[in-house]
Amino acid sequence: MLGVSTSWKSTELNNGEALFNSIQRLNVAEVELEYRVTDLMFHQMRDLIKKSDLRVVSIHNYFPVPPVVERSMAGGDLFHLSSPDRDERTQAIKWSLRTIECANDLEAGAVVMHCGRVEMEPELDTLYQFLEKDRIDSDEARDFISRKISEREQKKGKFLDALMFGLEPLIKAAEAYGVLLGLENRYFYHELPGPDDFEMLFAEFSGAPLRYWHDVGHAQVN
Repeated sequence: MLGVSTSWKSTELNNGEALFNSIQRLNVAEVELEYRVTDLMFHQMRDLIKKSDLRVVSIHNYFPVPPVVERSMAGGDLFHLSSPDRDERTQAIKWSLRTIECANDLEAGAVVMHCGRVEMEPELDTLYQFLEKDRIDSDEARDFISRKISEREQKKGKFLDALMFGLEPLIKAAEAYGVLLGLENRYFYHELPGPDDFEMLFAEFSGAPLRYWHDVGHAQVN
C-alpha cells in the first residue's frame, strides 16, 4: 500500500479541503496527518476523510497545530516530553493527548512522537565542518565525536527520567483509545531516544502500546 504525508502540500496550502483534494488526486490508499495542519484545516478535511476510502495510518504529534503558537512555529519538537521543567512537560502531555484523541477519532493506528533531547551544546557546526572538509573519519573528528557522545551519556539521566514520567499518562490514553505510540528515531545525536535508549524504554514499559518508528532519513543522517 502506498501512502503520503500531508507535509507534501501542507506548507503550500491553507485550506483543508484543498489539501485533501490534492492527496486524493495522487490515488494513494493511506495518509499521515502531520503537525503543519491547523485546527481550521483539520475541521475542513475531517469529514471528507471520514467519507472517503483514504485511510489515516498515522498522525504526527503535535496535531493539529496547538492554538497557543503560530503556525510558523509548528513542529514535532514544539514541547519536549523530556524537559525537567514541569510546565513545559505539562504542555507536551496536554497537546500530545489531543493528538491521541484525533488518532482515535480518525481510527489512525499510530501517533508518531518526538520525545525531546538532552540539553547540551551539541556543537553541530564543528561536526558539519569535519564532514564538509572530508575529515569525518580523521582522528580529530573521532575524538570530538567520542567526547560529545560521552557528554551526552553523562547528562541524559534526568532527561530520560522526565521522558518516562511524561510518557506514563500518554500510554494510559493510548491504551484506552487503542492507539500505538511510535517513538521516532532521531536526526541529531543529542536527541531522545538515541539508538541505545530504545531497549531500556521498551523494557521499562513492557506491554505498553509503544513501538519503534523508523525514519529512513533520520537514520542515515545519524
